[in-house]
Amino acid sequence: MGAHIIDGEFQSDKFPTTPRGLVPLAVKDKRVQHLLWEMAQIWRSVDIELAEDLEHLLLVAGFKPGTSPFVIAEKKGRATMKDLVLQCFRYFRNDEVEDRVRALPVEPPRR
Repeated sequence: MGAHIIDGEFQSDKFPTTPRGLVPLAVKDKRVQHLLWEMAQIWRSVDIELAEDLEHLLLVAGFKPGTSPFVIAEKKGRATMKDLVLQCFRYFRNDEVEDRVRALPVEPPRR
């Protein structure tokens, strides 16, 4: 662990020009389309244009809504980024990291 962490931030080795702290995800990558769809739902109340553009590009790339193994968008109330991260680690069966994320403080609601 730690091969992608530099000065406490994520750094991609496959995409070294990606700024530290950012994770490169491709809309056409079928393995992460459901995550990007959920991210669009989370950001909808903050930036509607981002959400709509991301949803459009995912649909063009062949994503079918409702096929996600995640249920964040269907939750009552507002999902947090912590919810999304926990769902990711559950999906990929990484219990150690899931426990660490669960211990993080809950994000305050944004206005």
